[in-house]
Amino acid sequence: MSQSNSHSSSPQSLVCWYKEVSKLHVSQLFKNIGNLKFFSFSLMGDKSKHNEQKVFVSCIMYWNLLTNLPDTCLLEIKDLLHCNGDTIAQAFTDIYVQFGLDLSKCFYMLFR
Repeated sequence: MSQSNSHSSSPQSLVCWYKEVSKLHVSQLFKNIGNLKFFSFSLMGDKSKHNEQKVFVSCIMYWNLLTNLPDTCLLEIKDLLHCNGDTIAQAFTDIYVQFGLDLSKCFYMLFR
């Protein structure tokens, strides 16, 4: 007699779970230190090609007050149909909206 595993996970559910965890982490980060006078962050985006699929990876970089070192947090891994200026700009805009980031505290954006 076989039982189905109710704890099995699909790649889509793992991506969804990671996005939620990442959003909570960034929200908590900004709740705790985002209002500090000298707090700033940077965004980094990188595109790569996996077979025919273009993948955009975005990270946030900030100064970790607990470790007193720079830190990085993966924000999102997104599939892109096309990789041009418009789709990259839209990907960054979506990140600001999704994570509620304050543009005035963004020190720089880096795209490779």
